[in-house]
Amino acid sequence: MKLDKIIIENFRGYKERTEFVIEETLTGLIGKNDVGKSTVLEALEIFFNNEQIKIESNDKNVFSDGKDIKISCIFSSLPTNPIIDSTSETTLSAEFLLNEENKLEIEKIFDTTKKTPSETIFLVANHPNNNGLSDLHLVKQAELKKRIKERKIDESTIQDMRSNVYLRQALYASEPLQFSLTRIPVNKEDAKAIWESLERYLPIYALFKSDRGSNDQDSEVQDPMKLAVTQALAEVQEELEQIKQKVKEKAVDVAQRTLEKLREMDDKLADDLIPDFTKEPEWKNLFKLNLASEQGIPLNKRGSGVRRLILLNFFRAEAERKSKDEQTQHIIYAIEEPETAQHPSNQEMLVKALLQLADRPTCQVLLTTHVPALASLLPLQSVRFIDKDIEKNQTTVFCGSEETYRKVVSSLGILPDESLATATALVMVEGYADVIFLNHLTQSLKEAGHIESSLQDKNIIPIISGGCGNLKHWVNLNIIKQLNRPWAVFLDSDNYGNDNNQEYTKKLSEIESYRKDGIYCHLTKKREAENYLCRDVIKRKKNVDVTFTNYCDVKDIVNKATYIAKNKVLENIWRCMAAEDILKNDVYVDKDGESQNELLEVAKVLIALS
Repeated sequence: MKLDKIIIENFRGYKERTEFVIEETLTGLIGKNDVGKSTVLEALEIFFNNEQIKIESNDKNVFSDGKDIKISCIFSSLPTNPIIDSTSETTLSAEFLLNEENKLEIEKIFDTTKKTPSETIFLVANHPNNNGLSDLHLVKQAELKKRIKERKIDESTIQDMRSNVYLRQALYASEPLQFSLTRIPVNKEDAKAIWESLERYLPIYALFKSDRGSNDQDSEVQDPMKLAVTQALAEVQEELEQIKQKVKEKAVDVAQRTLEKLREMDDKLADDLIPDFTKEPEWKNLFKLNLASEQGIPLNKRGSGVRRLILLNFFRAEAERKSKDEQTQHIIYAIEEPETAQHPSNQEMLVKALLQLADRPTCQVLLTTHVPALASLLPLQSVRFIDKDIEKNQTTVFCGSEETYRKVVSSLGILPDESLATATALVMVEGYADVIFLNHLTQSLKEAGHIESSLQDKNIIPIISGGCGNLKHWVNLNIIKQLNRPWAVFLDSDNYGNDNNQEYTKKLSEIESYRKDGIYCHLTKKREAENYLCRDVIKRKKNVDVTFTNYCDVKDIVNKATYIAKNKVLENIWRCMAAEDILKNDVYVDKDGESQNELLEVAKVLIALS
């Protein structure tokens, strides 16, 4: 199940009912201090877990007359045939347990008059309100059978008289139904079975807070590690004598994946760290895993930025492992201020990593941020701006509008690129590697006589906007329109050889509107810039022979063969390629069956901008 919306009422700073639409991939909460960004993430923690953060009576809004705190979540991508009653499969729709939008809406109410607020759970559903049919999920089987007899329903037409599902179906079919929006209590009476079943389908929610001590024994690390160990134990349960060694191997594998992700951001730090078990495991606590440097320095003795960077990559690695497991539950990762204690270069890499994580079909990512560099890379549709009127004690959530983007830009001070004022034309690109790619491309082709000028000669400047559709692009584009500068877009296609790939199709839709307006937008025919590298140049410069396709991960292949950091592969190899190397690696066949040079075509169009 995917989270579509959270609704908060009478909880801390949220006096009135306030709705937050959650994106299918990533959602970014932005606003000034104390407007309630963290409150949203903590409300979700209370809804899903109520463990890391316990709800207390003083969590009630101080200006409210009401006693109840309400936290509701609305879900889509629902289980097809859940077993919500005994062993009989049914559908939530057939049971009339969905709201007016055919989504599952779960409301939790906490009574703050009690020292420890008690929890009551409701399903908010468009439910039959006919007399004798409005409470069928709350009554026992004997009562259902009694009503069957009272309505003189032929029992021979009921598939199984032992199944509450079939009994309810017969009763619903006994007369024309009338509907109203109803709150069905599901943590009492016989409806408990429904809630216990639905609870198994809920997403896993993991909250990563910025103000907690960052060490390797935090629950954010230990909980995923315990799950990994549990899975390992299940695999070797018939080989008890060997179980200790096998569990260690499985757990260390999680740590190694963390270090692989860390290596993308800081290869020196990753090389300095090794998995280290602090003590022999006990069956009660099972295999505590630590990370320490070769010098034996434990993680909790490292700097706060290092600790947080490592734990964030622990987070990424574990999320990736879970998302690759077809049987796993959906996962929601909530990260408060991921930029905390991070160098600016890591902030940008981190948000890109979170965007990639959020694109996985079983993951959603929520984050809060105050940093312009990080916020500017957020997709426009993901941005939620929270504004609070202190005098009126009123909170407003803005999303999906020009007003939203203006408020975010004004609040955080997101500035356009300085080069906009002096450039004769501009090319929107995703990252620094694309700047290297285009500048060297045009310079090499010019030196070989294929084009008359390079981008530098024409003062055509590649602008790093992280691609189309994010805040930084929105800011730059507004300035470009004011200055009336010609511009184009150059993006990696992220095509993995499958036209249905989510990242690829998303980019196609992003640039379609620009193309309709006559803007030149090019998606690489290959997966990304690195796929245009020349194998002969790699062999000549690094003395290794690598093979790769148009759609594979070239950075990973070259990294393993040459030990060049993934984010440095293009920089190290592309600049060594002459025009002849480029032109023999960019050939494609057009619709008429003729061979063409893709990058030469791109270069000619970009040079003609000025």
